Amino acid sequence: MQFTKVATLLALFGSLAAATPAPKYAPINPLGKRSSVTYTVYSDDTCDNVVSTQTVYNGQICTPYTNVRSISVNNDDGCTVSTWSGSNCGGSHYTAVSGCNTVLFASVLVQC
Repeated sequence: MQFTKVATLLALFGSLAAATPAPKYAPINPLGKRSSVTYTVYSDDTCDNVVSTQTVYNGQICTPYTNVRSISVNNDDGCTVSTWSGSNCGGSHYTAVSGCNTVLFASVLVQC
């Protein structure tokens, strides 16, 4: 009697699993929204002497810099830009806001 109950339950669970197919992929951005941010780093405190400008779309990137003293963030669309004291996006950090941010840093982490 126990064997038939177990066999019936196994058959039932097997048919449920077969009826629900697994998704072929897990969408990274299910709504199709494209997040992006553009930031510029400067060698002075007043965001005048451009060192580099970078735009990041839907991702995460850590970029090391040398001899920089300020950063400006533009076109922030769902991304976070933070500066870090270490060149590998480690150590102390500061979350930059739109406009000019005067801060000493060794790397920038963008997360979208």
